Amino acid sequence: MIQVSPQLALNGFERGGKAFAPRQVCLTGMRWIVQGEAADGRIAWKDFPASHGLYTPCIYDPTTRAIEAVAGFEWWSEPMRRLFEEPKIADTKIQIHKRREAKSWILLNTLDTIFGHSLLLLLNAQFYLERFPQHGLIVIATPELMRYVPKEVAEIWEAPIAPKETERWHALLEELFRARCAEAEVHVACAPSHPDSSRYDVRRFGIQPAVGPVNATAPHIVFIYRGTRLWGGSKKSEGRRLARLAIWLREFWPQARLEIFGHAPLPEPIEGWADKTRRAESNYDDRLVEALAAADLVLGAHGSSMLLPSAISRLLLELVQLDKQPSLLQDFLFDESAHNVRQQLWRRRFIYGNSTLNDVSPRQVAQLINAMISMQAQFDFYQSTTASDPLRDPVELEKKFVAEIAPQIESWRANLEKTLRLPFLARVAQFIRRISAERD
Repeated sequence: MIQVSPQLALNGFERGGKAFAPRQVCLTGMRWIVQGEAADGRIAWKDFPASHGLYTPCIYDPTTRAIEAVAGFEWWSEPMRRLFEEPKIADTKIQIHKRREAKSWILLNTLDTIFGHSLLLLLNAQFYLERFPQHGLIVIATPELMRYVPKEVAEIWEAPIAPKETERWHALLEELFRARCAEAEVHVACAPSHPDSSRYDVRRFGIQPAVGPVNATAPHIVFIYRGTRLWGGSKKSEGRRLARLAIWLREFWPQARLEIFGHAPLPEPIEGWADKTRRAESNYDDRLVEALAAADLVLGAHGSSMLLPSAISRLLLELVQLDKQPSLLQDFLFDESAHNVRQQLWRRRFIYGNSTLNDVSPRQVAQLINAMISMQAQFDFYQSTTASDPLRDPVELEKKFVAEIAPQIESWRANLEKTLRLPFLARVAQFIRRISAERD
């Protein structure tokens, strides 16, 4: 018995003035799709309302090979063409991890071409575990996601599929789905691609946010290298900007520890930074999570590679490209149980730039990093729940301010003063930018 979801019904759809009645639901890879049949026997396929298909469903006509989709969402519609135009993959090795039995099931599919998207889909597991405990939850995941699957999940279908190949139709996944439907009542989780943060706690997924104060004298700073979203628009430009940023950060904190992490390897070494990007090692994700928990601040370009840093790191600074500003918060995991709104805003910052971020200077980034690290203690002193308690001992507050907060304020001011000393050519460039902005 195939149900759609514990809270949804399976509906038909229209295309070209024809009504298509639903005939079957298929699990292909990252997509759930519905086969519809018109009164004249014509067939069409539509995205099932799950993941991105919940918001931007595509319809494929096998007769004309045309795709009906929302304009601007080619990243979702074009993989549907590949799904039907390339042959099915028959030799996918699926490993089933059964933790407990159940009489009925919910299937949560987390397969996606991007790891961060898969992690977001997985966060829906808490909703189904808590809201529908009468069903066993099955999670479909790649090996990279296994460490984050909650222990309460009844069963895992581990699919060793390369990210790009999740777009393809994997015959064995479809067979497993059909076999389970023949045995028991099966529901398909709609799984919004960006679940609300009030519906999950990252700790349920083995993600432990960093604890403890920020080191304001010898901070550990991590840059997340992506390779496809570069600060300055090219690998060489990003390398030069990071090298210059390292000079600024060492000017502030000579003992600062600067590291670069990323699933893609750096094209070449960057002066001032230790290269910790992934090579061939199997435990890279362990190293990454440990580094994020140890770091005082994590820096990187907007994107799903910043999801884990946003959940774990003490402070986070994102460089946001012009075309990514509408999706500003899509790569953020908010820890509502630990931080109030004011703390969330303080700990998660943005610098906005153009489409290549080449208008964001190392000096500008250094200035904000200086403010975030140097003034973290001051923020906690004035605006944390404990420090703003009207009944707190004023003598204690005064002593703490003199001993701990005042020196860090002076450090911030001194570092800021260094960045304000512009050389002649920089002053000329600044003047030209100001005049141009006034006439833009």
